[in-house]
Amino acid sequence: MAGCKGRCAKCGAVFRVPASSPAARAIPSPKPVRPSPAESIPRHIPVTCRVCQTLMYGRPDQVGKPIKCPDCHAETIVPPPEVVKPKKPLAAMEGDQYDVWGVDEAPSVAEMLAAQPKYIAVVCRMCQTLMYATEDQVGASLKCPDCGTANVVPPRESPAETVPEPARDDDELQIDAALDPGERPAVIVPPRRPMLYEEEEEAERVRQAEKAARGERRGPRYDMSGRPVMPRWPLVTRVLPFLFTRGVPVRWGVLSVGLMAIGGLMQLGNWMMSQGQFGVVGGFSFLIMGFVVLVIWLAATSAIAVTIVAESSEGNDEIQRWPAPVFTEWWGELLYVIIATLVSPCPGWLATWCPTARRPRCCCFSAA
Repeated sequence: MAGCKGRCAKCGAVFRVPASSPAARAIPSPKPVRPSPAESIPRHIPVTCRVCQTLMYGRPDQVGKPIKCPDCHAETIVPPPEVVKPKKPLAAMEGDQYDVWGVDEAPSVAEMLAAQPKYIAVVCRMCQTLMYATEDQVGASLKCPDCGTANVVPPRESPAETVPEPARDDDELQIDAALDPGERPAVIVPPRRPMLYEEEEEAERVRQAEKAARGERRGPRYDMSGRPVMPRWPLVTRVLPFLFTRGVPVRWGVLSVGLMAIGGLMQLGNWMMSQGQFGVVGGFSFLIMGFVVLVIWLAATSAIAVTIVAESSEGNDEIQRWPAPVFTEWWGELLYVIIATLVSPCPGWLATWCPTARRPRCCCFSAA
């Protein structure tokens, strides 16, 4: 850049870069430094451009040679690398290190406890801070780290060793009254809270006892275990009285009226379809209405029938919880009834099909 114009980065003044002097050209390049074997040379040497301060990296073989800056194209001589001396190992890594005892070299627990340093507990007489001193500090003054009070370290108290007297064969064993723990406290067992089904069974047994005291015989009866007592003749006992219990006549009448309405819609639709071309549309509409009412009637009948079977199996002779009057909740029971109706003929069909399958077939045909 000799002879070119440049601008100062601080004041902004424009100046012309002078040409290099012959004395600067005669400066010999520094010789590469050979590090000792204990020292290591980095693979890349950082170089800062002398014009634009761009950071560059040179190789060890380029020491003393100029390299060109990629930004301002100025040449800068690669300085010798800084010798990196190996770090001194830690003091903890010098000398004897921890190791694992051998199988036969490990000392006993008693020997390790005996080798432990003995400390004396010292309680500060001012702030009651607990301190520990060694046996070498007995009689010396120990300063409290909290309040700064000086405390004299007392000597260690040696426990009195008691040698147990061996018992003779003719001595009788006696109980030491001083070691008697006294009467044991009573164990308080918290009361057990019964489960929900146990509370319901107990409440039902109480109601049955009250009904029996009043002379009433309606409703389920339970034994001592809380299980319902089945009647002597199931599906026969109290069938006629059941038809007049609470809720049965109303549902009986509603289902009968619904069945009559279904039959009337079907007959009206058939009659209108037989009247001519224009009656077909009205008759088909009545038939669809009759089919929809029939499906709802079958769902309601299925829900009532399943409820009667379920509560009768529990020993009830009167329905306690009838199905809710919401037809969307009856489709599950209708599905059960349809599946049972389709599956129930299977045993009879198998009974009639098996003898036919084993019957020998005749290859001759009669003339008739």
